[in-house]
Amino acid sequence: MLKTLTIENYRCFKNFSIKNLSRINLIVGQNNIGKTSLLEFINSLDTNNSILISVNDDYLDNIEKNWDLIQLTPKEDKAIKALQIINSDIERIGFTVSQYPKQIKLKIKGKDQPIPLSSMGEGMKKIFGLIIRAVILENRILLIDEIERGLHYTAQTDMWRLLIKISQNLNVQIFATTHSWDCICAFQEVLEDREDKFVGKLFRLDNKYGKLRAVAYKFDELYIAVNQRIEVR
Repeated sequence: MLKTLTIENYRCFKNFSIKNLSRINLIVGQNNIGKTSLLEFINSLDTNNSILISVNDDYLDNIEKNWDLIQLTPKEDKAIKALQIINSDIERIGFTVSQYPKQIKLKIKGKDQPIPLSSMGEGMKKIFGLIIRAVILENRILLIDEIERGLHYTAQTDMWRLLIKISQNLNVQIFATTHSWDCICAFQEVLEDREDKFVGKLFRLDNKYGKLRAVAYKFDELYIAVNQRIEVR
């Protein structure tokens, strides 16, 4: 667990110590509570140790600069292995150099010519952007606002598997907000398949008597809520 995270100034989590937080912390709340709280949370962090992906961000923004930090290092292999969780036939990643803007290309097993990442859909572009940011954030914190935005619900289970593996391998702690029931269900499904079910935790944010509070859901509570369709947002 990261020791660089301080939450004393984060009022939603004031009742939780660092040992109560997991590798993956999914934050849900009504209306704009989640987004507001995430922004407050960022203000309590050392920004040198964290990156925020906001809802309006282009996940491929600065991708070439970020890739330069990874290319020809052990992290490049980790990025490729992470992509292979989504598509096991991906062998290599490259960029075109003869056109602008540059294209991201993937070498696929059994194919002579690389294919553009864009041909695999918007969901893959978002997942690739998540991978690159997570890989360069070793030993730090990644914050993602509305993590399900632009990602089809059928891909969200793979996304959670991917983020859990990256967070464990690289000691990255992830905080994400969502208002999506499908996203919550996918999160619960991935935790259910894991031996260590404490790697992820859901926090529900709400206002009670004018005060914002965070309510933590243990895995068994989240399992019951999802399977009995008990609203947690």
